[in-house]
Amino acid sequence: MLSDKEKKALLELLHEQVVPAIGCTEPMAVALCVARAAELLSAKVAPTGGRVVPDRIELSLSANILKNAMGVGIPGTGGMIGLPIAVAMGAIGGKSCLGLEVLRDCTADILSASKQYIKEEHIDIRLETADPDKLYIHAKVSAQGHEAEAIIKGSHTSFVETSHPQGAKSDECCECDELKCLTLRKVYDFATTMPLAVIDGEGQMKITTSVSEALVPKLSTGDIADVSITALQRSFSAPIRSVERAASAQNSLYTVTLSVPEGTEGLLAGMFADVTFHTDQVDNAIVIPSEAILTSGSTEYVYIVVSNTARYVEIVTGLTGTGVTEVLSGLNGGEALITVGQSYVKDGDPVRIVGGAA
Repeated sequence: MLSDKEKKALLELLHEQVVPAIGCTEPMAVALCVARAAELLSAKVAPTGGRVVPDRIELSLSANILKNAMGVGIPGTGGMIGLPIAVAMGAIGGKSCLGLEVLRDCTADILSASKQYIKEEHIDIRLETADPDKLYIHAKVSAQGHEAEAIIKGSHTSFVETSHPQGAKSDECCECDELKCLTLRKVYDFATTMPLAVIDGEGQMKITTSVSEALVPKLSTGDIADVSITALQRSFSAPIRSVERAASAQNSLYTVTLSVPEGTEGLLAGMFADVTFHTDQVDNAIVIPSEAILTSGSTEYVYIVVSNTARYVEIVTGLTGTGVTEVLSGLNGGEALITVGQSYVKDGDPVRIVGGAA
């Protein structure tokens, strides 16, 4: 039987270790470290703002990081593999605030600039032999006579302050007695019995969720959200109790807490809730299934059917709801939209309608 202290210790360990990432964690951790160093360099060279691309990047990596990152693909690069492209993109357009999603906002222009950066041989990667840690990344960048550096050690997102290299990391997991005494059976019990959410005490019921940086500015205390409890097959409205204005260091998401209205019956600790926030509203909008939308770079498009022929139509989208997206331009409404197999269709292909118009 797991004690409360053991449950808490395991939850803290999961929160530290399980974070969203784009692609393999090793090259993303390297890109994260480089992005942080580049941001520190930019603050020195251009204190009023703007990203400064380093003239030189020197990387020292532990053997495990070097081995695991050498031959893996980097998402969003068209199939490129290995550390150089991850390092270059981290330096030019990476955002350390996104954690292991550091390259999430990189555009086609950043990818093109990164390829050129690699050709110009600004990057030096070497094996770190002095530090025994299996996970060690040291990025040193320079430009215009200034230098900056960042170090990740111990876990993929644990930065060590360079001015205090022997200091404890603020996000380092404490190896407490509860973790040292765990058995495989206890870990199995935790995985199979621990609820997805914990409600603290009768009269204190609340729902806690996490949202992205794009959504959090649109939420305020007192706003009403729709809540659906799958286990009870029922829905209700709940007010926002609080909105954290600081992102989690582990996953770069913001915590939002909702109050469960008095008189809501049947809720138990551990039940899963779907939460829908209403941030914008448009009347008389043209909406289409989100799955029908295809993208090429920054261009969004769909295929419609005209006289039994597929026609390519570029669109501009607006708000997104549950499974649907607003179309601001490109469609007039009433067109027959291809929603299945559109990835295999080309403009002018003959098609046969098997469903109604959208």
